Amino acid sequence: MLVKQYIRLLYIVSIVMMSSISFAKSVCEQDPTYDMTAFANFVEITEGRKHYILHQTGEVSLNGERLDLSTEKQSQVKVLVDFILQKLPQREKEAVILMDALHSQFVNVVKSQLDGNSQLLTMLDNTHADATRTLGKAIKTKGNVTEFSANDFHKIIDRASGDFKLEMAKIVSKSVFTFNVGRNYKDIKYLGDQEWKKFKPEAKAFHKALCADLAWITAEKAQLFSQ
Repeated sequence: MLVKQYIRLLYIVSIVMMSSISFAKSVCEQDPTYDMTAFANFVEITEGRKHYILHQTGEVSLNGERLDLSTEKQSQVKVLVDFILQKLPQREKEAVILMDALHSQFVNVVKSQLDGNSQLLTMLDNTHADATRTLGKAIKTKGNVTEFSANDFHKIIDRASGDFKLEMAKIVSKSVFTFNVGRNYKDIKYLGDQEWKKFKPEAKAFHKALCADLAWITAEKAQLFSQ
């Protein structure tokens, strides 16, 4: 019974690192099925064997061959490229800031209201590091290049959940009885719930904006290259 309570307690604390991700099978209603790489003035989109290069001038090549696009479609390409160049690095930066802020918020709560419990602080640090690495596999920026991996984006939830479970298992296996669960469980649950309520609107807003951006890119891509 004590072990079950302890695992539940750790789960409550670790769940806060899921900031913008819900426990569904996909991150958004429809996750992208293509990879994107945003450079300084052009974008590469890869889906299966199709490799598109979209330029800010409106020119597009598919697998090395330039496509003959109408003036109208070239204008659409320009808008799409500008949107991706702006939104991909912006959303990545916002996700990192969101996770860092959430981590700091809960660390402060543990230090100020839970006597700085070392196990909880260690778990928060480790889950934050895991979440950052998981995000970095899905979307990352180096210099002026931002890469988006559809496969890794789709796996964010499973990977994050697995990281949390592994971290909890490590802590439980090391010292199940060193933390006074009976005395602190209700307090931690209450604090976790209260702090998450404060943060949830911002996380939900980010999640909605991110999925809306990806849905718009998907729709524009389909309209441009459906033939």
